[in-house]
Amino acid sequence: MLNWLGRYFDLFYQYRPGRALAQAAKSGSIALWRQLLIYGFCLLGVLVGPYIPAALAGDPPTLAIVFGTPNHLFWSAVIALAVFPAIYKIVFDPNKPLIVQLSFALVAGFIAQKIVPKAIDIVSKGVGLA
Repeated sequence: MLNWLGRYFDLFYQYRPGRALAQAAKSGSIALWRQLLIYGFCLLGVLVGPYIPAALAGDPPTLAIVFGTPNHLFWSAVIALAVFPAIYKIVFDPNKPLIVQLSFALVAGFIAQKIVPKAIDIVSKGVGLA
């Protein structure tokens, strides 16, 4: 279990020696700006995800509603951080255009915003906390 958890948060696991993608990686480091940009788009997806249906229906929310309270921003950042390793491992490919990677991170943020709270609710009911 701990080995799996360690691999989940190890962003370079698939590029380590002996792994299939190790030969394709140019170097062991990925630019910090690129990592932050992908995380930022994932966070943006988590923040605006709940308001997409209203915006498509012609009733877009104000920025004050989308960004809400500091509590809303904090938990959105936590959700984005929790799913970031999985998204990053799927998204990062030096051969794909950056816009494709950012788009996928944004959509993954939309999905994570829906799935993570439901998963927490299911687990808390399962262990008798709710």
